[in-house]
Amino acid sequence: MFLGCFQVSAASLRAIYGDFNSPPAVILHQGQVSTGFMPDIYQMLANELGVTLDMVAMPRKRLADFLLSGEADIYCRASPEWYPEPELAWSPPLLVFQDLIISRRNYLNLEDFIQRSKGKVGTTLGYVYPQLQPIFKTRQLLRVDSVTPATSAIRLLRGELETIVLSDTEASYMLQLADFKTLTLTTYPIHCMYGPTLTKAQQQQLNQFIQQKASAGAFQKVLDQYREQGLLSAIVPPPV
Repeated sequence: MFLGCFQVSAASLRAIYGDFNSPPAVILHQGQVSTGFMPDIYQMLANELGVTLDMVAMPRKRLADFLLSGEADIYCRASPEWYPEPELAWSPPLLVFQDLIISRRNYLNLEDFIQRSKGKVGTTLGYVYPQLQPIFKTRQLLRVDSVTPATSAIRLLRGELETIVLSDTEASYMLQLADFKTLTLTTYPIHCMYGPTLTKAQQQQLNQFIQQKASAGAFQKVLDQYREQGLLSAIVPPPV
């Protein structure tokens, strides 16, 4: 009954990914999607609709435009605060993520970090950290942007930086967090956003499915499978 519902992609769910989705969200092999928690979750949603999955690579800056123009159907690592376009529809939360301050230094809590932190902190290019903006503005703390979170993690492991900011999902995949001091900078839910090519009936079906699976911890179980699989400490030499 669902194969005729798609306005553009008759028998597939066209799910967005891009080079802005760092492992373990999307893991590539020879330039092709190999695995990752986003493809795993997309496959669950496609199975629920009874269609095949089609992973579509797109740039971050055009992501909402691609959905609204009908060139894709869904993207599932987003927040309404990041994409305020009123034409987009949103799912219930799938997961709750955190941005972590990861450091070789010891801080009592986030307030202590904001008061005492100096020098440089590794950040990801294009990301905004509202809690840290005041100390960035006064240059008490200087942000050092990397194109990918992995580069920030490598700089931490090499001793080039003493502190970085990283999503807990990426940090748990790349680093042995027990080797560092961690503070939670912010906590935020992750949703799917739907383009208009998904009918209201399909959106409602996915919403019910997502709410049920999220409540049962099914998406968190998918995510947990990728903990400490891409440890950079095994290949990055320690600081001298």
